[in-house]
Amino acid sequence: MPVKMLFITGRFRSGSTLLWNIFHNIQSCCAYYEPCHDLLLTHIKHNSLPPPSHIGVTSYWDEYLPILDKLEALHRIEFGVNRLFLEEGSKFEDLARYIHFLISSTNDKLPVLQFNRVDFRLPWIRKQFPEAKILHLFRNPRDQWFSMVRDLPREGWIDPFQNTNYEIITWSCSLGCVFPFLFSSNIKTSYHRHYLLWRLSKLMGEHLSDLNIDFDQEMLAKPGMMIEKMIAFAGIKNVDIDKLVSLVIQPVSGGWRQFETEEWFESAERECDALLERLGLLQNFGRMPLAEIIKLNWSEWDLFRDESYKAAMEQALKLFAISRRQDLEGRNLSKVANEYYLTSIKHLGLFGFLKHILTST
Repeated sequence: MPVKMLFITGRFRSGSTLLWNIFHNIQSCCAYYEPCHDLLLTHIKHNSLPPPSHIGVTSYWDEYLPILDKLEALHRIEFGVNRLFLEEGSKFEDLARYIHFLISSTNDKLPVLQFNRVDFRLPWIRKQFPEAKILHLFRNPRDQWFSMVRDLPREGWIDPFQNTNYEIITWSCSLGCVFPFLFSSNIKTSYHRHYLLWRLSKLMGEHLSDLNIDFDQEMLAKPGMMIEKMIAFAGIKNVDIDKLVSLVIQPVSGGWRQFETEEWFESAERECDALLERLGLLQNFGRMPLAEIIKLNWSEWDLFRDESYKAAMEQALKLFAISRRQDLEGRNLSKVANEYYLTSIKHLGLFGFLKHILTST
């Protein structure tokens, strides 16, 4: 049966841009880069260029340009910051309509959507797009974390409230009502926060994707074999495999050793896995609805109970996204907003801060 659409899901710095670039270089594909990015329209408007780490990529936005007018009408900032956790029965009509539009706009080419913001939405994606083939990519969590923090001052590497350039605090705010432990004393460093999100993302991907790829042990170690596997998975024929293999560049690995010893990382990972096991997530996340997991393990979840102020959270995240857009458009407000939000969260606690935002706007 012909493949009608291909969705790629992976966390930030997982190697997902490489997979997108592979399909971007196949003539029979229309590969959309990060369609749920909250600042997608701003990046297209300013033709944001790839960073040096995205070797071999010259432009992210070519596929969007012919459909820009309709894209502007359908894209929402909230796609990238709000409602990052969606289950099978969740409603998000604007997002469903937007993705359907992208799929229908490829002029008979295979739609390939490369996402970094749907890994906690896969049950909903499965329900809304049952014909989609889903490819999940994951990377060594230590190398992935280091690639997020390496450009920061070293003291920022340990700070559990360090947002990084890849929105780890933004994600935690959005998911805080779902996973309240993301703002608990269990989060000792930015690596603990990163690892918990990485682990949950990997669990969801393993259970709900059609193909799982290990970026380090498979994609980098055996690029020719894995590209052939991906091409066959997508039902694509007549492809120059050697050309696609030339796009694979080996990144530097092991930089995390600059921060701490292997024993330290192993200990941190054991702590996080033990927490997820006590909460029933390690065993069942991606296998059953979250409400059932919580019910089965309520005594552990109750330890993190707090008032959630969901409406305040959504408002705070929207304000945060708007400030970032204004920064890209030259108003330089994002740094001030970042410092204000993160300092306030530290002093008031997540939900106290969000209540403050709600009552002052």
